[in-house]
Amino acid sequence: MKKAFILLFVIVIIFSCSSKQDISFRLKKVHTKKVVGKYTETNGMIVINQIDDKLIWFSRSGEVLLLDKNNYNILNKLKLEEGKGPGEYLLISEIFVIDNYVYMYDHRLNRFIILKYENNELTLFDTINSNLNTSIGVVYQNKQFIFNSFIANNKDFSIKLLFADKDLKLKDELEITTFKMSKREDILNEMGYPLIKDNKIYYVSMGNGIIEVYDMKTKELVKRFNNKNKEMEMVYNHGDVNVITPRIIKDKYLLIPYNPHIDKGMDTPGMYYELFDLKGNLLDEGFIKFGLDEIPDNLMSRYTVNINSKCIYFYDKYEKEITKFDYTVKSK
Repeated sequence: MKKAFILLFVIVIIFSCSSKQDISFRLKKVHTKKVVGKYTETNGMIVINQIDDKLIWFSRSGEVLLLDKNNYNILNKLKLEEGKGPGEYLLISEIFVIDNYVYMYDHRLNRFIILKYENNELTLFDTINSNLNTSIGVVYQNKQFIFNSFIANNKDFSIKLLFADKDLKLKDELEITTFKMSKREDILNEMGYPLIKDNKIYYVSMGNGIIEVYDMKTKELVKRFNNKNKEMEMVYNHGDVNVITPRIIKDKYLLIPYNPHIDKGMDTPGMYYELFDLKGNLLDEGFIKFGLDEIPDNLMSRYTVNINSKCIYFYDKYEKEITKFDYTVKSK
């Protein structure tokens, strides 16, 4: 009986279903400004990071821009060609700034394009290919990269996190799961985005938003939590990845945004979100809007959302306008 009680206690500790707290999450509009120049035309994703007091901007058109972060004037530009040769790209999904270098991760080619930043100029420096079996979802912290690794053998699948140095040499690994796939949702639910905070790895499922927490040193699973009582069940009805770029914001909250769904009767563009503290307590959930009065027919080709740990950028390709939103978290 005593053993059964201990086991039950451990299960309760490891897997928690959160109840909402008296916290309110909102977006605060900072400004909307023009980004002048033909180089800002793009279809699809824009990736943004900060270097010094400037922004690094990459669009799928291959333009790498150095922008003034206050007025978005283009200070310097570099054009990358699409392809598989050195210095060429297929799909850049992340940008990391390490010292005076910009590491641009191409998850289709499994490699980095490295740019050198000096005297307010960007120049092509190197291309580092990886022998690691990596997928989408990579972070850089404590002088190491942590990659998702997805391996398939018929219907048998395994997911690992690979720890590598700046030269992409493997240092360690962590097995997340092994499973058999019966439908596509199985992959989406098992694969996640890794986030790191205070020697903990927060692994957020791309499909259902379940969070697993691992200790960086021991590589042991220490907690699993999620929101089982989602206010918007439609987040599960998307045909693609549900969760998009979760972030740790204000150093103490886990923000999980979901893909915008424009076919469920919503009357304005935005996205469903969940906000947890780092202990796994659900603080808030709801729907955030981007300031548009209605959903245009060309929503997906016209607008791009870039989510980082400090703010959200919402870009209008047609108007060449970028709107910056800061995060606000307040007690109700």
